[in-house]
Amino acid sequence: MAIAADDACPDLLYAAGVAEHRCGDLAAARSFWRRALVLRPDHPDAAINATLAAMQAGDWAEAEEIAAAAIAAGVPDVRLLLWRGHALAKQFREVEAATAYRAAVAADPASVEAWFALGLGLRDLGAHDAARTSFAQVLKLAPEHVEAAFEAAQLDLMAGRWQAGFALWPARLRRRTTLLPEAMEGEAWDGAPLAGTLVLQAEQGIGDCLQFLRYAGLAAERVGRLVLRVHPPLLRLLNRSDFPWMAVPFGEAVAADAHAPLLDLPRLLECADPCAGRAAWLAAEPWRRRDNRVGLVWSGNPAHHNDGRRSAGFGPFRELKRVAGVSFCHFQWGGAAEAAADWPELVDATAEAIDFADTALQMAKCDLIVSVDTAAAHLAGALGVPAWVLVPDIPDWRWGGSGDATPWYPRASVWRQASRGGWNELLDRVAEALIEWRA
Repeated sequence: MAIAADDACPDLLYAAGVAEHRCGDLAAARSFWRRALVLRPDHPDAAINATLAAMQAGDWAEAEEIAAAAIAAGVPDVRLLLWRGHALAKQFREVEAATAYRAAVAADPASVEAWFALGLGLRDLGAHDAARTSFAQVLKLAPEHVEAAFEAAQLDLMAGRWQAGFALWPARLRRRTTLLPEAMEGEAWDGAPLAGTLVLQAEQGIGDCLQFLRYAGLAAERVGRLVLRVHPPLLRLLNRSDFPWMAVPFGEAVAADAHAPLLDLPRLLECADPCAGRAAWLAAEPWRRRDNRVGLVWSGNPAHHNDGRRSAGFGPFRELKRVAGVSFCHFQWGGAAEAAADWPELVDATAEAIDFADTALQMAKCDLIVSVDTAAAHLAGALGVPAWVLVPDIPDWRWGGSGDATPWYPRASVWRQASRGGWNELLDRVAEALIEWRA
């Protein structure tokens, strides 16, 4: 676009950028707005538009630079403080991001968005109590803020504040991701005794289902008949004659008087403490150590929203090859080819498995499971098989924020990354510990 007036006029350059943006040329618009800011660093409209355009383009370094310069020039718009924080967070500069969010909160104490962003930033820094305070402020300003309630619930649960956490836990059902069928049979169950049939609806991943099934036996004691609607790979595992329920797959209708989400059982049964349920609910007999057989799992479901952080991949697990005197196998669905080429002695325990019933039979023969945070870790816990659960620097709530123990599984220990992405260092520690374990 040709500018028909003085190119040194910041307002004219800003207007030219607006025109280019309307025509769909974002790159040209950004160029005009940057030129306007060179002439007048405190041009508020140019600063806002240029920062936002850089963010939309994924150019986080430029977005932060523009916002920082405008803030330094005295542009009094809280959005720049907030967006600078977003841009810093996207560059993994969490400490600086938290500082920017604090400045946004100070500039506008009534900003729900600023308080929520500060909470997320503090959470990622491991400042869980301060993050919980931020989310509480969000809920004070906006009581129906679903994401703040969800984040607060996870922090309470991570800290072992079970009653408070599970009281807020239903917020997960009001998020954008649909977790339950649109309609379920009968009335919503409130935990009271029921002479008829209750259907418990599983949700989220298979690991979540395995974790919360510890409470299903308690629910069965309060109802006439219990039906679990679960992931199809779990059907054979759960339809065991000694279980007080029957299992059906997702999508199958059930003649029921009431329904409840499986993950709401701690709240409905008023037994929030994980120890109230039966942890090793799959154990057919007491576990005993056999012949130093160790099962490995290095990756979870790639479709999981956090898989890039929670999965190590096969590479770091190669470190365990140096541990002598241990019979290694793996429970890595779809990972046999890579492992077989690099580690021929590593037995594929999934070779004959078609579902979790087969996997459980093989896992029960192991002396130890070393797994990233995926369904295999929960299966080991439900079987009562000792497990070393390897978690990223920002772990899921169920593994706690610190320490090596978890109340969810008495025979499991938690191994934590020392820094983001530090799988190699973590697996080196695991290898050394396995050498001692073997002895």
